[in-house]
Amino acid sequence: MRRAIAAALASVTILALGGRNLSAGDDTSGDKLPEPALQFAKEATRHLTEAEREWTKMAERLAKCQADFTVAERIDSDGLLRDEAGRILASAKKLLADRKQMSTDLDRFQVALKKAAENHREVAALYKSHAEKARSGEVKEDYQQLAKSYERKATAAAERGQKIGMPSGTETKAEVIDEGNLFLERLLEALTVGPMNQAERGAIAARLRKLGERCKALAEELRRAVETVLQGSESPEIRRTADAASKSVGSLDGASWSAPVTVAGVKCVTVIRFDKVGTCTQSTYALGPNGKRQLVGSGSGSFRLDAGGTLSFYQAGMQVETGTATFLGKDQWSYRILENILESKLAGTQLGFTREP
Repeated sequence: MRRAIAAALASVTILALGGRNLSAGDDTSGDKLPEPALQFAKEATRHLTEAEREWTKMAERLAKCQADFTVAERIDSDGLLRDEAGRILASAKKLLADRKQMSTDLDRFQVALKKAAENHREVAALYKSHAEKARSGEVKEDYQQLAKSYERKATAAAERGQKIGMPSGTETKAEVIDEGNLFLERLLEALTVGPMNQAERGAIAARLRKLGERCKALAEELRRAVETVLQGSESPEIRRTADAASKSVGSLDGASWSAPVTVAGVKCVTVIRFDKVGTCTQSTYALGPNGKRQLVGSGSGSFRLDAGGTLSFYQAGMQVETGTATFLGKDQWSYRILENILESKLAGTQLGFTREP
């Protein structure tokens, strides 16, 4: 196939020159026809970068979706139970679809890496042949250096292909979640028959939370596998994105942080808990003489902290707030809200957070 492509390119070049007659003594070394080996290597690199961009999108999707598996703390009506079950079911189906797609894409990416390694070796061989023909010792060394560079690329691509793969056990975990989805579908049907009492709703809610935790664990396992896929990328753009993503969860240390706030003129304290899997919960309490009093509000979502200190919060996969975080030490950081799509007047609000004991 490569010879056919090279021949086709050559024929086009000849036509462009007006069909000049070539004799046996003509010197064709002046042709500017690109070396096929270089063309194939360039194309392989382009395909890898395009695939890596899709992997970064999947990593973001897997990080954000974890908030969709958090079940409401209190379910006191059949309607709320139905809503929560339907939401978990839809999110779990999306997660299983991502897992299935990921398995197929990993196989394709491994093939692409193998081809890239072969193409880079051919480029290395090309420069070695140029080195053998070079008369100048200095130029010969230059060609040899280029050959070594492409040999390194070939080795890196081959080793990278060996490191990636679906985490062991994910198929079994997906089967359990799929069975849980079938239960939810039947639960939704059962809720149309008649009401449940609070004890029954509580038992079902516990099952919902268990399924949600299974989904969170699988999403995190898949996200880490995608991070492994992105390691070793030759693209500076992809490396920057992957580095920012890997730092987005760990910087807040999986800890709880509190900040004083005022809600409708009442002094309160809001407490945010950041989990290492990229999800967070927020609870706001009224303050009394001895500290926290009654709970006045709570919520959950996912978060993302980039390398520049931009902190974003998401609910149901939608970005709802963005701000800047400035770390003042191990136990303190300040946060300035830049935009909140639910409460625009919150823009510019400055909060000071302290690590909870």
